[in-house]
Amino acid sequence: MIRHIFDLYLKGYSILAITRELKLQGIKSPTGKETWPKRSIETILTNEKYIGNSLVGKTYTHDYKEKIRYVNNGKHPKFQLANTHPQIISNDLFEKAQQEKEHRSNIHRIDVDKTARKSTHYSMMLSGNTRSSSDSSNPL
Repeated sequence: MIRHIFDLYLKGYSILAITRELKLQGIKSPTGKETWPKRSIETILTNEKYIGNSLVGKTYTHDYKEKIRYVNNGKHPKFQLANTHPQIISNDLFEKAQQEKEHRSNIHRIDVDKTARKSTHYSMMLSGNTRSSSDSSNPL
């Protein structure tokens, strides 16, 4: 099922289209629900564990006593551990998905704590082409 999600994404399916396709195919979410959350698909597509690696340091705490975890966006080092378990997908398939994700993204990272949009008209773009709001024959 993980390979299937990656294949759909690389065929051009959006995250939402993948959730719809899985529902149509009767594939339940990891929690057993009929509908897949979009976040689950996004997490699958970026999880290095599917290529047999583990990333240590994704989160951190300011003080071990507070027990609050913060997402590490580059403030602290992260360590990639290779071959910690068997691969489900190839490195090549995973890297292609990451490149495609970057290509489709409208956000790019400027600094550790700063991001910016590549375009302010991203919702009107379809495969690199723009359409006017009067074009009702092609619903996005």
